Amino acid sequence: METTLDEKQLSEILKKSIREVIETEFEREIRPRLLEIDRILEMLEDGVLAQIATERLAEIERGTATISLDDMEKKYAV
Repeated sequence: METTLDEKQLSEILKKSIREVIETEFEREIRPRLLEIDRILEMLEDGVLAQIATERLAEIERGTATISLDDMEKKYAV
């Protein structure tokens, strides 16, 4: 007994296969890279905040701070 598939059935099978390949590749290749990029962005953000805090402390110690702490929090809110 031979089974034949019509064009619509073949199209659905192809769509499903393509979707599975894309999902698999995303999980295997893209997701780990996105997670690494996210970690890098977090490190950069931490570095920027540390630099801002260091500069602010130096301004306070020199007595040259021209912006209030409340304004600093608003300006650099992350």
